[in-house]
Amino acid sequence: MPLTERFLELQGRVRNWGRWGDEDELGTLNLITPEVVLAARDCIRTGRTIPLAVPLEQDGIQVGFIPGRDNPTKTMLMVDQGMDPDGDPDLFHTSDDAVHLGLQAGTHWDGLCHVSYSGRVYNGYDASTITEEAGATRCGIERVTSLCSRGVLLDVAAAKGVDLLDCPYAITAEDLDEAAEFGGVEVRAGDIVLVRSGRMRLYHEGGGMAYCLGPGQDGSNAGLSLSTVPWLHERDVAAVANDTLVLEVYPSEDVNLAVHMLHVVDMGLTHRRCTLFRERVPEADELGGTRPATLDVVLADQSPLGLRGGTVPVPDWAALAWTDPGDPIPDGDTTWLFATHAAWDRGGPAAVKQVSLVVRLAGLDADAFRDRYRRHAAVAEAHHGMSRYVQNAVLDGPDGLDAVSELVFDSDVAWTDDFYRHPDSPAAVRADVEGFLDLRATTSALVAETVVRP
Repeated sequence: MPLTERFLELQGRVRNWGRWGDEDELGTLNLITPEVVLAARDCIRTGRTIPLAVPLEQDGIQVGFIPGRDNPTKTMLMVDQGMDPDGDPDLFHTSDDAVHLGLQAGTHWDGLCHVSYSGRVYNGYDASTITEEAGATRCGIERVTSLCSRGVLLDVAAAKGVDLLDCPYAITAEDLDEAAEFGGVEVRAGDIVLVRSGRMRLYHEGGGMAYCLGPGQDGSNAGLSLSTVPWLHERDVAAVANDTLVLEVYPSEDVNLAVHMLHVVDMGLTHRRCTLFRERVPEADELGGTRPATLDVVLADQSPLGLRGGTVPVPDWAALAWTDPGDPIPDGDTTWLFATHAAWDRGGPAAVKQVSLVVRLAGLDADAFRDRYRRHAAVAEAHHGMSRYVQNAVLDGPDGLDAVSELVFDSDVAWTDDFYRHPDSPAAVRADVEGFLDLRATTSALVAETVVRP
């Protein structure tokens, strides 16, 4: 089916190619400026956090309609495994696991390379920049190093007095206006707009199949219509999310998945789908307010997992802080960079990076901690399998975090077999623990380990 006159007219109205420069790969996320984030901070009233992502589980939202979009499967790498070569049951033991999943297996953002038409992705880049070997070399999701702004909930279902919109239903620009009036909110430039249809209730009640098929059991969807495309563009919305699998009305009004094409390719507008809204939105008194709970909602960090060349990331990566890796332990100047996203190292082809967060407990002088952490590098590098080891001191950073160690491996095998399962590994771990991490020796402790995969 050729592009229609209506589609082309909307394309001409909303296309942002070149708006932020010919090399831009972020699109409307450029609208989230430091000023926007500071204004979002001022909206916080209670400090309560509300999860907006569905759990990653084997019986999840995917039901096999599209091959490869698999729910997570977990493999245990170690189960209460001791690291002491003598097998002493009183010493350190650990459990660890790995997960395989399709990146649409849960709540997720659509990267700007996820959609193309007429041979182009956002900002006019050729679709050939996406390859089987490298993934997306333009507009990859790793370009999104943070995604945190004021979130505005537009509860279309509640504004219409229903728990769940009929399907199919095309949510119009007028519907968004009514939902904003119902909630007493005004959408501002740089906002993340969350649109609730009520469909997540089907997931709570009947699981993935009920959620995918919808109330009519025909796969139809209540979602955004073409009329909402200029509405979002005119308000300079930075990103949009809803509680459905498709985001837009389905079957489509015009060209198939036309809203995806106009949003992602032309506007550079990032989507979030399968957003978790509870069956019942919290009442005002639960949130400490006096008006309906469809008020401003300040999103916690929604930064996606920065997979190099990734097209659809799983969000909800934790915040980290570290100094410049080129000068990991600066002399004198302990200025630190606080990032809302643990960016994947772009200096090489490594396949796995293990990030270890370290705290300095009370009683240990900062200079002594720095010295012991520096000397610890030789012990850490004795582990097998690492291709690179980086230390980052964060002595003036957030409370409870004093250092970040980055352990880089060339492959999963190097990480699991060479690092953890090598015959010499228990001895190396024992020296590591006794020499630096053991509280009795240094009053410092390893508090978390997180694995990042490309």
